[in-house]
Formats: sequence, C-alpha cells, structure tokens
Amino acid sequence: MIPTLYKITPAVNLRAIQTDRFKNAQLSVSLILPADKELSPLTTLLFSVLRRGTEQYPTIKELNFVLDMLYGASLSYRNTFFGDCQVIGFVLETLGKRYLPDHEQIDPLQKGLGVIEQMMFHPLLDENGLLRADAVQSEIDNTCDDIRAQTNDTRSYARMRLRECMFAGQPYGSSLVGKVEQVQGFTSEMLTAHWHRVLESARIECFYVGSDDPTYVASLLEDVF
Repeated sequence: MIPTLYKITPAVNLRAIQTDRFKNAQLSVSLILPADKELSPLTTLLFSVLRRGTEQYPTIKELNFVLDMLYGASLSYRNTFFGDCQVIGFVLETLGKRYLPDHEQIDPLQKGLGVIEQMMFHPLLDENGLLRADAVQSEIDNTCDDIRAQTNDTRSYARMRLRECMFAGQPYGSSLVGKVEQVQGFTSEMLTAHWHRVLESARIECFYVGSDDPTYVASLLEDVF
C-alpha cells in the first residue's frame, strides 16, 4: 500500500494509509531536527520534561488516566538518529472508531492527539513562563542516572561507542543523551528557549495507519498545527 501525502502546513506533512485490516489505528508525530552534539541532548531532555505534565493534565497520573479512558490507548515516545537528523516525537495507538460502541461520543484518535498537542504546546510553566525547575531538575537527575547505567548494558553501550568512533566529528556520531557533565549544565532557561526554537524550526512528519478517512485525520492535524 502506498501512503497518500497531505500537506498540513509548509512544515507539517501527513502520510496516511486507510485500511480495515487492523482494529487499532496508529498515528505518529515526529519532529525532524539536525543531529548535533550540543543540541541533541538538549532536545532529548526537553521531551522528557514535556511528558511530565501539561496545563490540562498537570501530572503523569492524569496523563495516563485520560489515555486509559480511551479504551486503553497508548502513547509511546521515540528518539533516534536517521542519518544526520534526530527524529523525536510521539506514537499514538488507539482503538479504531468503527469498533467503538454506537453510543460512544468520544473519538479516541482526536482525544489522544489532543494529549500530544498539550505536551507539545502547553507544558507546565512557572510564573515567569519557564519550564518548571523541579521537573527540569528531576529529568536531569533521571538522565544522568541513565547515562551512568549505560555501561551495564554492554550491547547498547558497544553500539553507541561504535557509532561515536566510526563517525567522530560527524552529526551521526553525536550522542542523543550527552555526557553527565553536559546534562548537569542544562537549565530551565535553556530548555524553554530550545522549546520555542524547536517548535519554530522543526519539520514535522506524521504517519497514520487505520480505518479512518485520511482527510478526517488531516483535519485533526490542521486543528493542532
């Protein structure tokens, strides 16, 4: 099957495949950014902070609850290199609307996309308009723990070191998470400025597979972007 391309905005594309083969629908929203040894770890940390709470869903518990109420919808997170680009974003999986009870008024895809919109555009901010310092510091600590633990996973650590050595000095040789001392130097001000920069400059690629009419999915994305 060949996906159909829809131009949502000059910077946002949707590629959609309509099929009745699956009961679930999947929509991914990926931001494409240049890989960079300084900015890629900042982007990784930023998205960790964005997933901690939003204006409408202030806690992780509330974010998980709203997804559970959508017939067990799941929202996962992706962060990888593709050539000299960093691809980071969300993957939403929901029950197809055609399989919902007749009396159900909520569209899981629309509601789930609303959660992604909240994370991207309406994170929790303090009175100064900055990403909350407690959330930033907590994710800094978590990221540093993950970096230190990498050496215990010999397979992923060897793969990471191989890429760093083979592509030293090239964007693909950068680290997605950075070094401990680098991450510890990040601040709320830096992450907030980078958040605005990412939203202004990233190319966004969306992919949909499911039974909904692709033009309907495109209209949902138009409302967001």
